[in-house]
Amino acid sequence: MTSKAVRQPDERARALTALDLRIEGKTWSQIADALGYADESGARKATSRLLSRIEHEKVVELRELESLKLDAMQRAAWSEAVSGELDAIKVVLQIHDRKVRLFGLAAPVAVRVGPEPPSDVEFFERAVELVTAITSVPGGREELLRGLGHPGRAVLDAERRTALSEGNRHDHPLPFSSGTYRPELGADDEIEPWSNL
Repeated sequence: MTSKAVRQPDERARALTALDLRIEGKTWSQIADALGYADESGARKATSRLLSRIEHEKVVELRELESLKLDAMQRAAWSEAVSGELDAIKVVLQIHDRKVRLFGLAAPVAVRVGPEPPSDVEFFERAVELVTAITSVPGGREELLRGLGHPGRAVLDAERRTALSEGNRHDHPLPFSSGTYRPELGADDEIEPWSNL
């Protein structure tokens, strides 16, 4: 019986024999006993590895064969293409494209589904419009802040603490336009709508 840890020199031959026995209809247990595998899973794994290796080798061989065919076609059209004949140039480019696909050399092409996304400026302007519309509704600003979860609640709590420390009642939070104190602005000065964001 062979060791599980050390692969035997004749492992490929043994796996080929296991595959032949399986094709003849033998069970994995019978194959394991006949070829000295520790158990039926060893025979199954060896056969599976062999098949994946054979499949990979066949794919490589087929790819090389197709590449040789494309090379021969390209050589046939090359001199005419280099001399400037447009149809030959198109043929060479098509052959080149097929080789690129055959070897997976082309980078993936990005495909956009739906409308083009807005620029950063357009996005910001739209966000300002939405925030202005929400905050112009009574209670809209507080609802917006509550919808933000923890950060919004922290802002509301801080405003309430500030309002209470200034002697305002708890049920009258500071107005939206209170913002940061800026002594250079007078009471009648217009504040840009995005200044509080």
